[in-house]
Amino acid sequence: MVPFFRRLAPIVLLAVGLASCRKQNPDDFVRKGTAYLERGQYPEAIVEFRRGDVLPDGPATSCPICLPVNLARAFDAAHQSDSAIVMYEKYITTPYIERLDPPLFAQFADPVDPIFLAGVRRRLGELYEAKGDTAKAVEHYQAFVEQWKNADPELQPRVAEARRRLQALTPVEKAGRSR
Repeated sequence: MVPFFRRLAPIVLLAVGLASCRKQNPDDFVRKGTAYLERGQYPEAIVEFRRGDVLPDGPATSCPICLPVNLARAFDAAHQSDSAIVMYEKYITTPYIERLDPPLFAQFADPVDPIFLAGVRRRLGELYEAKGDTAKAVEHYQAFVEQWKNADPELQPRVAEARRRLQALTPVEKAGRSR
């Protein structure tokens, strides 16, 4: 009978370990990641954001856009623009139910998309402009301007700046098409 329990012990320990891991709150990892990000500890922030997204027995959250936007912020702050672009683009292109019907925002505790989408569009415009990808920069600046065209007056200077960037980039874009 003892050999049976010896063989069973590792399985029980694994099950207990998985259960205790599941008790960890994913938001704790995200909060740690945010704290690291604010302190300029970008590699640590990236690790914590990833830990907050996956647990040993599956996804930690039903928010498919939370990890990409948090990683993008960390990569961006760490001046890893290519990685930031990939994560910001993933954030924008990931299907997300709250994008479909704005009245749903009131039903969810954490409406991430309305908080980040406009800023992500503007930042992607800046990142693509810095890389020399005029077409992508124009695409994202236009999306930002469209989204915030009726924003509060205190936000309009950001819209005006994006419009100035568009004016500066658009003649280059038109000249490239006429060839």
